[in-house]
Amino acid sequence: MIETITTNLEMFAAIMNNGGLAMWVLFFLNLMLWYGLGYRRLILRRRSLDSVRRMVSKHMKDRDKIKCRSIMDFAIAEAIQAASEARAVGERPRKFIQDALWPYFRSIKRY
Repeated sequence: MIETITTNLEMFAAIMNNGGLAMWVLFFLNLMLWYGLGYRRLILRRRSLDSVRRMVSKHMKDRDKIKCRSIMDFAIAEAIQAASEARAVGERPRKFIQDALWPYFRSIKRY
């Protein structure tokens, strides 16, 4: 078992070395690409197949009963809370919602 792994690794290194430095750079960039895609997939996955409008209406109706499981649930809950705070103060909710969602935008734009 270990012999086959070492043989395969030696073949891989030989192929990469035949390609020169450019092959190693492309391999490294490929690894970075897949890391970024995997990270984005984990961050943006939704546990629910509902549309965003349906999720918002559920959060509006049952605020205390809904358990937040994904980044979308947390963002919706914070946006609704920010909008209610803005209405209580008499301000426009858009600025409050943007401020509340800024950490989520930052994590989504990462990688």
